[in-house]
Amino acid sequence: MNLHPMHEAQLVNYLTATHIDDGLLINFGGEKLEIKRKYRIYRPPLP
Repeated sequence: MNLHPMHEAQLVNYLTATHIDDGLLINFGGEKLEIKRKYRIYRPPLP
């Protein structure tokens, strides 16, 4: 099993919801370990 773009999108949604700027996707299920790091810069909505 590989990491798919939908997994990355879900991570970014979690980062947005929790106001966290970086996160890791780790896949232990494949033939080799797969790790992706995603960054997001939180910008509060304008009033």
